[in-house]
Amino acid sequence: MPDPVVILAMPHCGAARVAAMLGMHTQAYALPELNLFMTDRLGDLLSTFRRSESRLEDGLLRLVAQLQFGGQTRNTVEQARQWLESRGQIPVATLTRELLQKVAPLHPVLPDTSAGWRPQELDALLERHPQARYIHLVRHPRAHGDAAIEALAGRLFIAPDWKDHFGGVSRVDPQLAWLRVQANLQGLAAMGEQRYHLLRLEDLRIDTQQTLANLCDWLGWSTDEAEIEAMQHPESSDYAGFGPDNAPFGAEPEVLERPRFIQDLEEVPPLSEPPPWRADARPFAVEVVALAQAFGYD
Repeated sequence: MPDPVVILAMPHCGAARVAAMLGMHTQAYALPELNLFMTDRLGDLLSTFRRSESRLEDGLLRLVAQLQFGGQTRNTVEQARQWLESRGQIPVATLTRELLQKVAPLHPVLPDTSAGWRPQELDALLERHPQARYIHLVRHPRAHGDAAIEALAGRLFIAPDWKDHFGGVSRVDPQLAWLRVQANLQGLAAMGEQRYHLLRLEDLRIDTQQTLANLCDWLGWSTDEAEIEAMQHPESSDYAGFGPDNAPFGAEPEVLERPRFIQDLEEVPPLSEPPPWRADARPFAVEVVALAQAFGYD
């Protein structure tokens, strides 16, 4: 059974879209976001899903509906839910092996926007998949911050991870979350170039074909022209767009709303310009600037 390719990123970086792009290669199969690394036992994981305000279970339900019951409909999603509930005593790692065996010999491509926040989830991921390949997907902190601010607008509750409490005032400032997650994921570089690959989202937009060819070359996949062309159509993935109403998600809403790869490159102001979401006009933190520059951003 091939080892998975895991795309680790923050929310608002399009990890599921990039996974779908890789999944259009004839040697690969893109998965939705599964959130499998929160607990060790399946029953505990399902219980965690039920307690969450987010639809964390939708990706797993859509995957089981597709692979175990032949498609994604309201009925097959309910069958998937019952099938998972009936197997609550098994380890999550056992379930994962069973599902990955169903897509073998294709390489499963798993997007994950959770493990980078929580070291215990990242540790669980590394322990269960010791031979996996990891793509660290990063986005410019200004572009990422703008997207995060837009997504958080109007929410009644905003997690502390997104806030700055400098000077005793609580304000939303996504650059701090960006710094925390990127620093956590950058630590994977110690694995070496064979297992860790840094991918800037902007590079996919600047030179899509060459960036995809470089990824395929790193993964040991064919770089045939037809393969690269197919990878530019993630909207053809099994999990593109919203699922049935009892499991609509499995990726970020902005990816599900626009599953097609959008190649328009937005101009991003330099890091020396203060982020617009800071009413006090404070510049980017020096730690953010240093790490962004290490990734090749200006």
